[in-house]
Amino acid sequence: MKPFTKNDFGWVAVYTKPRCEVAADVEIRQQLALWTFYPSQRYRRRRRQPGTHITRVFNDDVPILSRYIFVRLIDDGDIMAVNDLRNVVCIVKQPGTERPLSIPPRIMDKMMKEDDARPLIDLVKGDKYEEGQKIVFNERHPMAGLMGQVSKHMGKEIWAWFEIFGGKREIRVSPAHVQAA
Repeated sequence: MKPFTKNDFGWVAVYTKPRCEVAADVEIRQQLALWTFYPSQRYRRRRRQPGTHITRVFNDDVPILSRYIFVRLIDDGDIMAVNDLRNVVCIVKQPGTERPLSIPPRIMDKMMKEDDARPLIDLVKGDKYEEGQKIVFNERHPMAGLMGQVSKHMGKEIWAWFEIFGGKREIRVSPAHVQAA
């Protein structure tokens, strides 16, 4: 990695092509030797191999800020070099200027600490819910706190009764979005 200088721009946001955050991150680190930060949430999940009935467990990194990564720019030459990469659309600029928008160090420090503290979300272990058991939507769901009752648990999905829209309705939900009440 390049050493920091007195004239460096600090951390800047880089806008990437759709679903190219990881590729842009790797490209910048390998080709330009710059410091990068890619805020993501790690999930452990099952995925079926194409053309077979075999399922494997994978760890997937899902971006927290879709299409953005952060790069520590050292000098003026880095701006053009980053903008010329295949998976990068552009460096985010200050409004009305051609100068990169610098992210304050305290904000970057906070984002990096939160990223380090973010736990792995395990979608494989799959808690087993019994028929009639009370469940509640967790904080990862827009209806967080709403309580319901399991009607059937079918592995990848749970059917449960909830009091919503003025009546009792059976809804299919992901096990990742509920917990035992």
